[in-house]
Formats: sequence, C-alpha cells, structure tokens
Amino acid sequence: MPRQTTQLKVFVASPGDVDPERQALEEVFKELNLFLGKVSEVQLELVKWETHTYSSIGEDPQTTINNQIGDNYDIYIGIFWKHFGTPTPRALSGTAEEFERAFDRYQTNSNNLQILIYFNESPISPLEIDASQVALIQEFRDGLSEKGIMYSQYTDLEAFKSLVRFALFSHGLDYGKTWGTGVQATEIKEKELVKHENHKGEPTPDYFNFTEIGVEHLKVSTEASYKTATIMNEFSEIM
Repeated sequence: MPRQTTQLKVFVASPGDVDPERQALEEVFKELNLFLGKVSEVQLELVKWETHTYSSIGEDPQTTINNQIGDNYDIYIGIFWKHFGTPTPRALSGTAEEFERAFDRYQTNSNNLQILIYFNESPISPLEIDASQVALIQEFRDGLSEKGIMYSQYTDLEAFKSLVRFALFSHGLDYGKTWGTGVQATEIKEKELVKHENHKGEPTPDYFNFTEIGVEHLKVSTEASYKTATIMNEFSEIM
C-alpha cells in the first residue's frame, strides 16, 4: 500500500537580480524530494511567480501575484542581493510586500509557517551599486533580528544551494513533529523573576532557572543535530 505523502508548498520571493538562485532551486528540490521520499512522508513543491501565475488584470501587478499565489504555503524563502525591488502601493517593494504578508501570517499562527531569508554577499561592481537600494536592503536586514528571524549569508551559488538544501531538509523532517498542521505549539512558561533589590532598586533575574531552561533546549537541539547529520551522511552515500 503506497504511503500517504504531505505536500509542503515553498514560496520563493526575491527581486529580479537573483535569477541564478531561483533557477538553482529547481535542482535542489529534485534532490530533496528524491531523498525525503525515502525517509519521510514529505514532498516539497516550489512555488514562484514564473510557474504559478498567469496573465491577468487587477488593481496592480503585485496584487495580481498576491491573489494568484495566495497565502496557502508552508515555507517562505526570501533572497536578496543588490536590489530591494520596485515599490508597490503598499510597500517599499513587491518582495517586501510578500515578506510582510508572510510575517503577518506567522504572527497569527507561528506553528504553521517557516520563514527563511538569504543574503548574497558576493562583490558588487561599483558601476552597479544603487545606494538607495543598498540602504533599503540594509534597513530590512537590520529589522529581521527584532522580528526573531535568523538569516543566512552566502558568497556563491553552491553555498546558497547547500544552505537551502540543509534548511529545507531539516524543516521537512521536522514537519508534523515540531511544527506544522496538527502540532500543538509548545508553551514555555517563563520563570518568574526573583525580585532581589539591588542598589538601584531593580529586580535581579533568577539566572539559575533560566539556566535550567537553556540546558533542556540544548539537549533537544543536540539530539536533533546528531540525527540530521546521520541522515545526511547516509544521503551522501546513496547519491
């Protein structure tokens, strides 16, 4: 009896200056689906405007893309290099608008969406530098940490493929276990601060309790990393 597979949709958003990365994702997804099919019930579908939108008319081009792509995806990938993109009536660029829609979804239900952000750090010719675009990218990057998003950087296409391959592989294995539809979000109860008055009259945190929480998370993280490394080694032998 064939296994029932779960199709995870992965939406890719980016300005037009990272086309090699967008094309490389086709190869990465084929590799991942080949192996994920052997170790899990998850398959990945690459969703991008090149393949999932069609000629139409709407309020503006970005609205048409939004309507046709929709919000029914499980993983968002944002890629940036030297351009931030063209402004829309609602955001500083189409890519920024797509990110904001994804992040709004995440804030509504953090358990059902993963957000991955990548920055190309390869050199830019002085003749190709647009200071206003670079400033927008930097401002966007600076705001990610405030949102709790850890981004990745790369300097060549192979490094990008390696980063995305590992991230998607890990999220694919974890789907249905630590995130995704049907998984209850883990509630970590914050330990109350033990209010010891210091010379400034400020509360002092209970560091011992915070350390206990950190150790438990470290154990889980270490076990997950070991399992992922073992599977990746088996994958390299198969390929």
